[in-house]
Amino acid sequence: MESLTFNFYEMGRQITAAQYLMAVAALQSLSRQVAAFFENYDILLTPTLGCPPLKIGTIDFQSPSASLLDQQITTFAHINPYYNISGQPAISLPLHWTAEGLPLGVLFGGKYGDEATLFRLAGQIEQARPWKYRHPSIWGS
Repeated sequence: MESLTFNFYEMGRQITAAQYLMAVAALQSLSRQVAAFFENYDILLTPTLGCPPLKIGTIDFQSPSASLLDQQITTFAHINPYYNISGQPAISLPLHWTAEGLPLGVLFGGKYGDEATLFRLAGQIEQARPWKYRHPSIWGS
């Protein structure tokens, strides 16, 4: 088991039942807020990640102090969890590339249960700006 996973498990063991129920209530409240946003908007557009892809080994998941609260992790992957928590559908499309040729995703979030809108949007964007044959320069190196 990676240290990161084990450390997360150990943190979880310290949580009381009351703290767990308060966290569930807070996440449910967040989910309702996200759902309320989508009552007025069809799509939310954000970056997929908070920074370009990290080099392999940047984060040491085997370090004894590995934590999901590590600033490199929270800076890198801080948007997607909102969709995981709320259950809202989202789709990431590779619509931009760094100077080094690495893809940068654009995240489109939608209304609960409305994946169809995201698929239609993705199809229209792919027709207008195809990415099927775009690959990072390091592909196959």
